[in-house]
Amino acid sequence: APGTLPLYTFTVAMRSVCIAWFAAALYFFVGAVEGYKLDLVPKSTNLEDFALMELSANVPGLRRAKASISLERIQVAWPDLGAMPQSIACDASGDKFVAVDGLVTFVGKFQRSNRLGLSMSWDELHCSTLDGEGLQDASISCGGRDSQMQVCEALVLHRNGGRISSCQLPSERGAGRQFSANVSDVWLDQRRNSPSALARTALPTTPHARLEKVVAISGDTLCHDRTSLEERFACVVLATTHGRIVQVQQRRGQPTFWPREAISDGEAARTLGRGSVRLLSRQHVGVLQADGRSVIILDRSSGEEAGQIVLPHDEAASGFCAGGGFVY
Repeated sequence: APGTLPLYTFTVAMRSVCIAWFAAALYFFVGAVEGYKLDLVPKSTNLEDFALMELSANVPGLRRAKASISLERIQVAWPDLGAMPQSIACDASGDKFVAVDGLVTFVGKFQRSNRLGLSMSWDELHCSTLDGEGLQDASISCGGRDSQMQVCEALVLHRNGGRISSCQLPSERGAGRQFSANVSDVWLDQRRNSPSALARTALPTTPHARLEKVVAISGDTLCHDRTSLEERFACVVLATTHGRIVQVQQRRGQPTFWPREAISDGEAARTLGRGSVRLLSRQHVGVLQADGRSVIILDRSSGEEAGQIVLPHDEAASGFCAGGGFVY
C-alpha cells in the first residue's frame, strides 16, 4: 500500500540500531564481569615498528655546545598495532613513562629478559576524567618529601589545551584523588588578522590554526618536594603554538591556571607542537624542533639558547623526555 515503504524502512533501521546497542551493552557487561576482551588486533609483538631511542647525556654539559649523538634502540611493545604515540614523558628518575596518541593515554615500564635484553611494555591508562576527550600532551608529577613515599600522577593536557587533569599511575599506592582545572585563554593571542575589535567581527582571512593554543605540558623538577597535588599543579610549565613557554599558577579561590612567569617569548622557537617542550634540569628547558631532527636547550632564566642536541639524519623524533641521566 502507498506510504508503507517509508514506515517499513524506518522500523527495520530502528530495530537494527536497538540490536546493535544491546549487543554492545552485553559485550561490555561480559568484559567487566569476566574480563573477556575481543581484540581485532592482537598485542603487538613486532618491536621494530615502534621504538624508543635512548641516549646517554649529561644535560648540563651540553650548554653552549652543539652535540651530535648516537642513539640506542629500546625494544617496545604497545597494546595494539594501531597505537601511534604523539608525545612521551617521564619522571626525573627515568622509571615511569606516559605517552598519548590523541585519544588514549599509555603508561610504560622497563622490563629485562634474556632474549630481548632491555625492553619496555606499554598499557592503556584508564582515567574516567579523560573518557571521550581529545588529548594533546601529558607529563608526570611526583611529590612527597620521602622518596620512598612519593606518589606520582600523570598530568594530561586535553580539550584543545584548555584543561589539565590528573590520573594516578597504576603502580602507585592508594586510590588517589583526581584533580582537574581549566587553563585561562585570556593571555593567548586570539587575533586572526587585525588587533582591532572591529576587525574581529569580519570574516577571517588567515587560517584558524594561527590562533594561539596550548599544546604542550611539562612538570617542574623544582617541585619534587611538594606533598599535595594542588601544590605540584602550581609547578606546571605550558607551551603554545606561537612558541611561548610559561610557568603557571592558580590564583586563590579560582580553579584556573594563569601564567606566573615567562620562560620564552617565542623567539627561540616560533612554532611548537605536542610533546615538544620538556624540562631537562633546574636551569634548562629542551625544545624539540618541528622537523624532529634536533632539540634546542634554552636557559630557563634568560630564555636564550644555551645548546643543541642534533639527532642522526636517519631519525626524526615525535617526542622526547629526560630522566635518570638519559634522554628518551
